[in-house]
Amino acid sequence: MNDQSNFHEMAECLQQILATMKELLRWVKFSSRQEVRQFLETTLEPGLDRAIYQASIHKRTGRDVAKVLRLQSHMAVHRRWNNWAPMGLVEPYPEQKGRYRRIFDLEELGIPLEPEAPAKEAQDA
Repeated sequence: MNDQSNFHEMAECLQQILATMKELLRWVKFSSRQEVRQFLETTLEPGLDRAIYQASIHKRTGRDVAKVLRLQSHMAVHRRWNNWAPMGLVEPYPEQKGRYRRIFDLEELGIPLEPEAPAKEAQDA
């Protein structure tokens, strides 16, 4: 019975810690929102950069992102991922080497996504 009581107390304590962490996360997101938005707007060029960034979700490969955006080559995606990773804009997907996913949602931050990049821009990228 004593073990059950200790377990219950520990579970309750962990729930309180989790609730506190969630509250802290909300405040951090709220307080840093404008700075994050400004950084993304100046770092990600309108058009192809923002489209690639926004499409970099889940387990998508560079080829998957290129296909979604109708790019002729996945190398434009990989070049950008490699530039963005040291800045903390994308994180490596843990189960698959060479895949990255975005950290922030541009739409959630109110950053406009430009219409699809013209074919010439996509080819030159």
